[in-house]
Amino acid sequence: MVASAAVLVLERSEDEDDKRRVPAAPEESVLAHSVEIWRFGPDGRRQWEFVADAVAVGDDTVYRGVRQGRIYTEDGVLTFQADEVVHNQSTGDLRISSNVEVTGEDGSRLKTDKVLYIADESTIYCPERVLIESDDVTASSNSMTWNLDTGVIEMVGEVEVVLESGAVLNAVSLTHNTKDNSTSLKEFKYIYLRD
Repeated sequence: MVASAAVLVLERSEDEDDKRRVPAAPEESVLAHSVEIWRFGPDGRRQWEFVADAVAVGDDTVYRGVRQGRIYTEDGVLTFQADEVVHNQSTGDLRISSNVEVTGEDGSRLKTDKVLYIADESTIYCPERVLIESDDVTASSNSMTWNLDTGVIEMVGEVEVVLESGAVLNAVSLTHNTKDNSTSLKEFKYIYLRD
């Protein structure tokens, strides 16, 4: 659901000599600037919202220069920014990509190149390398799944955890529950102590 949008339709000139001609973009039929969009879930609660510098409407709705993004969870609000968001209007799902940064209310930061937000499952999936930074720990892995309802984060593949003390742990997987702050590592080993 688009709440408000200032739409600027760019006309394409048929005259090849016109130097101001806008390059053809067949997949984008309408371009707009300064767009605010949000979605409510079946229960009437707001699921997410964001402001984008521009939007292109074609086969997919593509938002560029995304800032002031918010994903509402049981535990609070996650803010995000990215270069691009693709919104599936029928499902409410988001594909957030390129220079993605998600910040929790506690100041922790998630950085990656792609985040898939599955609205009906209230789940964030990061299919590419992900880094999570907080005041006392930094963790990275090849992929991550975060169920926002249960608070369970699962990091899988080449997991590296750096503790505040400088200790480095490697593991096959890491499971963290944001509700009770418990963490478990599978096949972990203590590697070394950083200076």
